[in-house]
Amino acid sequence: MDISHDLHAHKTWLYAFEKQWLFYLLWGRLLYDPGAPEEVFAAAFERRYDNGAGGELGGTLLRAFKLASRMPLRLASFHSGTWDFTLYAEGFLAPVEARGKSDGASPFISIDELIEHQTLDPDYLSIPDFLDRLAAQEEVPGRLVTPLELAGLSEQDGAEVLQLIEPLRKEAGAFSGALECELFDLEAWAHLSLYFAKKLRAGVALAKFRRTGAQEDQETAVALLERAVQDWRRLSAVTGKHYRETPHPSGAGFIWEKYLDQVQRDVEIAREAGRKTGK
Repeated sequence: MDISHDLHAHKTWLYAFEKQWLFYLLWGRLLYDPGAPEEVFAAAFERRYDNGAGGELGGTLLRAFKLASRMPLRLASFHSGTWDFTLYAEGFLAPVEARGKSDGASPFISIDELIEHQTLDPDYLSIPDFLDRLAAQEEVPGRLVTPLELAGLSEQDGAEVLQLIEPLRKEAGAFSGALECELFDLEAWAHLSLYFAKKLRAGVALAKFRRTGAQEDQETAVALLERAVQDWRRLSAVTGKHYRETPHPSGAGFIWEKYLDQVQRDVEIAREAGRKTGK
């Protein structure tokens, strides 16, 4: 049974695997045919939501899901875990300490925990490693991805997803009710991408301030984290429309809105950093 979804009018399925049809289609098809062209999956969207009419719906949805699906992969590559329970990308949670600072406040990945954490992908630079290279005026090899570059990629993807789905919202009523759910999910991932981008930039600014005492860096961090709060509010609003609080192994029921106080706590951490230095 799908216990995470509310009894919304667009719920046309009973079991979770029915909602996650694209996940199983991708894994099942690509495992035996890694060279399957994108048209195969675009056509699946068409059959599901447009009765195979041959329009652009399938290609648009496939493009949007490709972009949206990069967010959890990028977070997992940047915020290194050791096993599944050490990262829950959908909620920006790290329930168990792994390879980095844990402030013990909650499972939510705070700004300090994001800064003081190892990366999983050796081609991703952590915030401290990036600042060390800047301080030493070392050139960053092209193969390495800096936190600011990662932020730019995440922001670009999130913005494009929102752009792609906007016109589809006007047409969703003409298709299967479940298409509305797909669009809500895409919007949620887009807001998470934009949130991640701002938090990465804020982490760089806050870490720089703690090293140099430059007040403009602290002000930049506060401003970015305040804007990130708005991204989380939008995320909470769209997920709250059709998801219910769901049991989670961290010990408490999960819903995005429950972590808004932790998102706001990041702003206070950045402000407090200024007060500690008298800035």
